[in-house]
Amino acid sequence: MDNDKLEKLIEQRKQLDARIRREQNRRSAKQRKLDTRRKILAGAWVLDEAEKRPDFKKFVYQRLDSFLTRKTDREVFGLPIREEGERDTGSLPAPVIKNDAATLKADDM
Repeated sequence: MDNDKLEKLIEQRKQLDARIRREQNRRSAKQRKLDTRRKILAGAWVLDEAEKRPDFKKFVYQRLDSFLTRKTDREVFGLPIREEGERDTGSLPAPVIKNDAATLKADDM
């Protein structure tokens, strides 16, 4: 009889642990979505402001040049691809970027 009770409690604990993990995963996913949305909105504002203010555009692209290291990320902003270990010179002119989804290739999306 004691074994049955113990096994039942262990099973209940396993089920509760699984429910806790699902809830934690749900909350984590929700937080990641909110974080992604914040980044998209902030980035949209930055790009919009950069189109209005050439000085700000230059500042943004200089920072992006320092920040972005992956080839695919640099290509998105029209930044020159650097060799591994190559350092930022800090004197990059801001390229002209069209913010038009039609200009992207299908494999870029």
